[in-house]
Amino acid sequence: MDHRRGYVQWLVNQVGVADQSELRTNHFKQNGGVGLLKAYDRSPMKILQSLNSENSENAESSLRSKPKTTPRGYWVRLISAFVPSCP
Repeated sequence: MDHRRGYVQWLVNQVGVADQSELRTNHFKQNGGVGLLKAYDRSPMKILQSLNSENSENAESSLRSKPKTTPRGYWVRLISAFVPSCP
């Protein structure tokens, strides 16, 4: 798990907000997240956007890695499993 994602999840629980979109700058400052804020222009929204963009990139890359064609002989094996052979 990404450390940033883990920290944000921990912070949500620590400060008692219902959702990570409710996190504010002072939540990060009061709970050891000053360095993370500095890395993202002191913007909690940019931190959350970076986490969300990683999710969409991971989803897109996993879709690209899936084969678009079936392996040779797939349909024959599948049909033969359900249709009895002709004598």
